[in-house]
Amino acid sequence: MSRIRLDSISSLIFYKDTVTASRRAPAVQQLKCLGEPCRLYRPDVVRCVSLGGSDTDVSWKCEADLPEALRFGAVEVLCEGWDGPSDPYILKGSCGLEYRLVQIPDALRRPGADDPAYRGRLSSWLHDPAAAFFMLLWVAVLAFILYNFLSSYFRPRAPAPLGGGASRRPWWGPGSGPGWFPSTRPDDFDPFAHDPPPPYTTTTKGGRWRPGFWSGAALGGLGAFLANRRPARPRAPTSMYDWEGERAFRQTRPVPAPVGSSAGSWGAGASARRRGGRDEGDRGEGPSNLGGMRSGTGIGSSRVR
Repeated sequence: MSRIRLDSISSLIFYKDTVTASRRAPAVQQLKCLGEPCRLYRPDVVRCVSLGGSDTDVSWKCEADLPEALRFGAVEVLCEGWDGPSDPYILKGSCGLEYRLVQIPDALRRPGADDPAYRGRLSSWLHDPAAAFFMLLWVAVLAFILYNFLSSYFRPRAPAPLGGGASRRPWWGPGSGPGWFPSTRPDDFDPFAHDPPPPYTTTTKGGRWRPGFWSGAALGGLGAFLANRRPARPRAPTSMYDWEGERAFRQTRPVPAPVGSSAGSWGAGASARRRGGRDEGDRGEGPSNLGGMRSGTGIGSSRVR
């Protein structure tokens, strides 16, 4: 057993289902959760970094993977004093962490109307004149297309003439028999000889209006403009945290026993660890109804027992 000054420690790592070293007082769990939310989820590993201090008054910043529905509350690092509770020297490996978890209501986890990053589409149109103009233009074009489609669909068609049109005169004239080439009328070979007289119209009665190229291009451009104006939802970083990297490296080699006293960074799990068959590769994802995993941070102080 060795001792070390509490204010000389730069970081501590605590593990679930692992006990601390002890000399004067009974050993305790390295991670102790307090409160009702503890039954929902408890992190497997917590890393605390010293924020500075003197003697036994040291501040800590603790970080762990937590579901979106949970946050760190109060955190406190407790260590066993070498000679007593007020001793700035502590027993190496005797530190543990007491923490509380706070459950976040679902209403606060969902994007709200007051959040600028998640404002509704209507709110963004009201605050952006250009977006409102293009929205009104898009509605007008859509209404125009719909009106033309419905009006052409329900428009009554003109009845077709009975008898298939005007009767044609025989191609032979009076006084001449059939089969004579000179008696053939020139207009009999003209496909437009029996068309109705002018004026002519270029539209066909009863024809339905169909969307054309320009109407489709206008709708596509407006849709792309409105889609590109949607604010991007911030995403949580997916990089591995530094304490996860240290843990992964530690799994590839045996943990050496502590030799002597040394200042700097040292793990609280240097004592004998009883994990109860915990899977080292499991990050401890919580229940699905608590949301995805992200990094949770808590700030607290220290106490020497």
